[in-house]
Amino acid sequence: MRKVTRTMLEKCATLEGAEILAGLTEEQIDEAYNGIGADWMPECLRDRISKIWHIFEPAAVVHDCQCRYEQDRSIDNFHFRNRQYLNNCIKLVRDEYPWWHYKRYVFLRSADLMYDILEDYGWLAWKAR
Repeated sequence: MRKVTRTMLEKCATLEGAEILAGLTEEQIDEAYNGIGADWMPECLRDRISKIWHIFEPAAVVHDCQCRYEQDRSIDNFHFRNRQYLNNCIKLVRDEYPWWHYKRYVFLRSADLMYDILEDYGWLAWKAR
């Protein structure tokens, strides 16, 4: 199980949808956050993905808490939350890397790919909660 650090929570506070965290305890946040990746994926794989795309972890914390604790399971909310995740990933990358740094563009492209994966394969997981 991945632990949510104080630094991650500080970055989460600046993201879209972060208001969901205000009503949760640290234990609830830790329980919801499983790293970057689906619940069905082995923990070792989610850990590896989270290390590679570490910059996106705060966005994943917000997204996982929304998936765990929100009541609205509509298709519209599913798409809205996925778009919010993408926006948060973009914000994290832009805050971390200047326009001229190559990692900015690597991570921005990765964010687009992750959004496509969420849109294509995340609906069953969203409905299952």
